[in-house]
Amino acid sequence: MNNTAEQAGQALVDPGFFQRLTAYIGDALQSLWENLPAILVNIALCIGIWFLAKFIIRLISKRTGVYFKNEYRSGKYTQEQINRKRSVATLVRSIARYGIYAIAILTILSIIGLGDATAVIAGAGIGSIAIGFGAQNLVKDVISGLFMLFENQYSVGDYVEIDSSAEKVKGTVEAIAMRVTYVRNELGQQIVIPNGSILQVVNCSRGGWLAVVDVPVAYEESIAEVSAVILAVAKEAAAERPELVSGEPAISGVTEFGDSAITIRVICRAVATKQKIFERLLRQRIKERFDELGIEIPYSKVVVHSPGCAQPAGKHEKIQEYLKKEHIDKVELSTEIDEVNEEDAD
Repeated sequence: MNNTAEQAGQALVDPGFFQRLTAYIGDALQSLWENLPAILVNIALCIGIWFLAKFIIRLISKRTGVYFKNEYRSGKYTQEQINRKRSVATLVRSIARYGIYAIAILTILSIIGLGDATAVIAGAGIGSIAIGFGAQNLVKDVISGLFMLFENQYSVGDYVEIDSSAEKVKGTVEAIAMRVTYVRNELGQQIVIPNGSILQVVNCSRGGWLAVVDVPVAYEESIAEVSAVILAVAKEAAAERPELVSGEPAISGVTEFGDSAITIRVICRAVATKQKIFERLLRQRIKERFDELGIEIPYSKVVVHSPGCAQPAGKHEKIQEYLKKEHIDKVELSTEIDEVNEEDAD
């Protein structure tokens, strides 16, 4: 029994095993020491190639940014043309980024001995299988992004409403990449939308834009006088903020007979995405002028009228005096909305 245990112990503590292990470690250290310069050079090359790739990508982004800044300052192109070029530039930067990183990775693999032809072919086969079975959404996003750009559905800088499979997004397009679109909403949040999930796009930066304000007035007011006052106020607001409008204000006429009010509509061609600002300004100016002239804007209240009740003394004269000062004689009804619809249809 004791002899058997001693034989097992001698088998476990075999002097030849330690000699072979020591020899292997020594050979490995000697080989490492002999190849250390080449290994360090390869590591330095890999690091240099990676940083060179990042430098080239950063240089491309910087150069394209400077180019478009100079193009914008030169005044040779319209804002829409510049936005179109910026969209192409963002896509080119995205393609360049993917391409440069792919070349850098393949070069690094070749340096460390993993980039032979057999490995590349095998990797391509595995990649094809992965794309065929597991990356349909990736291919869909890329193809959708290319078609969006070629069809010029929207450009960088456009204000859009995008209906995606996840949610509806409103904001300004910041960049268009191969796979995704970057949109900045009114709260300052950046939203990344896969191109393949976009179902519908409403481009708010193109076509005819109208600022439309519906003004309710009491039935007792004179439609002609109130329309003239609204038109005068709209012209004052347009002169006050000319950067918001691209045309002259006009009165469309009476658009609705409500329970307690007549609705008069005023319109004005506005700069794209600026119509809401002009509408808010116009509503404020109309309210201030109505208060000054005594023109009533109906709201929920109980009013008892006696037969033959007259308007406040001097109200008509005050309105006429204001219209005379603003050189408003007669209001011509506008067909601006119909004209805009016809232009959009064309």
